[in-house]
Amino acid sequence: MIYLDNNATTPLDLRVFAEMQKDLCAIPYNPSSVTFFGRKAKTMLIDAKRTIASYLRVLPHELYFTSGATEANYWLSKGFFEKRKKKIIITSMIEHPSVRRPLESLGAHIHNLPIQEDGSVSTSALASYLQTNSH
Repeated sequence: MIYLDNNATTPLDLRVFAEMQKDLCAIPYNPSSVTFFGRKAKTMLIDAKRTIASYLRVLPHELYFTSGATEANYWLSKGFFEKRKKKIIITSMIEHPSVRRPLESLGAHIHNLPIQEDGSVSTSALASYLQTNSH
């Protein structure tokens, strides 16, 4: 079977699940706790971060773990927007709320481009907007 609906969730690869089970089934871990188990969890988290960083060829401090896509989108939107001189964001009418809401809360002026029947952004509407607002 080919699964094509990854909008809300992606099936967990069985190899990943097998590795996770080794650590998740033993005892409850909280990497923020100062207990023995908390310190063990913190070590496991640091080791996982190092492994992922090595695989991606980045430094561990360049990785951020989030609780999911909504939190990650918020961080990305907020970080991007705060570095902008102009506070105008061009997006589509179907942008996900986890991207749109942080920008709105920061005072962004959001211009919504229409979507065509095939779900793509209207490039002619984008060109028209850029031509009209290029000052």
